[in-house]
Amino acid sequence: MRGQRGNTGGVKIRSSDKDQLIAELRQQLYDLKNQERDYRGVNDEIFSMENRYKLLSEEKVRSEMEGRARLDRGMDEIAECRKQIEDLKYMLSEKSRQNMEL
Repeated sequence: MRGQRGNTGGVKIRSSDKDQLIAELRQQLYDLKNQERDYRGVNDEIFSMENRYKLLSEEKVRSEMEGRARLDRGMDEIAECRKQIEDLKYMLSEKSRQNMEL
């Protein structure tokens, strides 16, 4: 068996085959490192988007609560104004009735 060196698990590999295997493994390692970097970048982007979503959701809830509070205050003011109008109408009718009696 000329041209064969070493012993890997009982299978003898020629030097040129070892060089080819090393080159392939080196390329796979390089590719995996690049994929890992890409995945980390994507993971960071997902984390950032999740945080942004959470902040916007909280802001929406706060905004809706403030809107409801403004609406409630507005409704209370309208009810108070209607009561005042009714009171003034009653007072006007009483004054008119009193004037008619004079």
